[in-house]
Amino acid sequence: MHTQEDTHLAEQVRKALASCVIDADSITVDAEYGTVNLRGIVASETDRKNAFGAVRSVFGVRNVIDHLRVVTPTSFEQK
Repeated sequence: MHTQEDTHLAEQVRKALASCVIDADSITVDAEYGTVNLRGIVASETDRKNAFGAVRSVFGVRNVIDHLRVVTPTSFEQK
């Protein structure tokens, strides 16, 4: 069950992701008791590391579970 604090934390994490250079729209954020789950697709390993760092810097985040997948634009073209 999510609390009001979880909802607030998820909003703060989304803001932190949006301030990064990465495409935050492709990332889903879920927070529960200070643990943040990140799911989605990023374009590079650098974007993945930036997202992780941005989330870790948010006050109240205790743990980050990274389910992000790196999918480069060329891997879309090859499919």
